[in-house]
Amino acid sequence: MTTMNRIPSLKGRFPFSFGVTSYLYPGDIEHNLKRLGGLADEMELILFEGRGYSNLPGPADIRRFARIAEKVEMRFNVHLPLDVDVVASDERMRSESLATVARIVELTHPLDPLSYTLHVLKDEKSEDARWKQRVRDSLSLIASPHNMFCIETLGWDLREIADIIGEFEFSVCIDVGHLLLTGSDVAEFFRAFSGKVRVVHLHGVSEGRDHISLAHLAPGTLQMIAETLRREGYTRSLCLEVFMLQDFIDSIAPLTKYFSREAGG
Repeated sequence: MTTMNRIPSLKGRFPFSFGVTSYLYPGDIEHNLKRLGGLADEMELILFEGRGYSNLPGPADIRRFARIAEKVEMRFNVHLPLDVDVVASDERMRSESLATVARIVELTHPLDPLSYTLHVLKDEKSEDARWKQRVRDSLSLIASPHNMFCIETLGWDLREIADIIGEFEFSVCIDVGHLLLTGSDVAEFFRAFSGKVRVVHLHGVSEGRDHISLAHLAPGTLQMIAETLRREGYTRSLCLEVFMLQDFIDSIAPLTKYFSREAGG
């Protein structure tokens, strides 16, 4: 096992920009940035905000993050808060969520992020026609450039709004783990959104659990994912979306075996 004091750098090892999450080490974002800066090309800045809790940094924190990141040559992608529901049936909640998105984009602007990942939620009780109209209305209100915003694959089929994504020129975040959990065809999703995928989230899944080490995925599954990325000529962001340092460490060998430049032949 790789020891925590001798974690190899994965910066520049892959055909894509390799990212880690901002919560691998116990501690805040700045602590993780300082500890992880030399290990990856970018960091997924995971933000959350709700009633009575928030990890949103202030402007001074953002300027400090920018200085640290410049020193260690690390870029950012921003994951917008999970509690943001820009398609909520409640008009007030929907409006507040859109305002939160705009506020975070302005806050993080000094970091020059590569992308913003956004969840579009779908309640099983939602009437498809009304829900889809809310999707169209809300996405039309998000500030341009729309291609900076990546709509993530969740527990429902993102292809249901492929026409809206295309109409407003949004990008897509393919969360491979979410697709595996729902039994979806990963390669088919890459084909469906070819040219629109700006972020890939990769993590292990096992017995209904996700965001765990890649060691939990069968070699055949990892090989299929790697071959799909190579076939697509994928060079944008891939984030190993795990939140415990040991899961990251246990994923290093599978990552380098299947996804490194050398693995592609």
